[in-house]
Amino acid sequence: MKKNVFKGVMFTLFVGLLLLSNSTEVYAADKETLINAWNAFILEYRIIMAWIAGMGALTSVLIFIFHMVQLGNLSSHPIKRREAMMNLMISMICTALLGGLGVITGLFYQIMLI
Repeated sequence: MKKNVFKGVMFTLFVGLLLLSNSTEVYAADKETLINAWNAFILEYRIIMAWIAGMGALTSVLIFIFHMVQLGNLSSHPIKRREAMMNLMISMICTALLGGLGVITGLFYQIMLI
């Protein structure tokens, strides 16, 4: 357990360092400079955001497959089957939320351009 917590903390620190190491500060005086600053931010971090979203999507699909296999293996035990079905539903909800996050981000980006 402690090893996983250490890995999580180190990953968070690494991502934070990566995001802070090459960032630039921009201040917007009007809407046009705000749009330019937002576009500069997107151009700078789009690869990192796409990588994180891709890893999240891949992980959620793999977890969904794992729970489907687990549900198939536990078909004769009613309590464990119910637990596997709940885990399957949770992974489906998380996958849907991850997909919805992309839609919300796209809408926010389009609203910023108006």
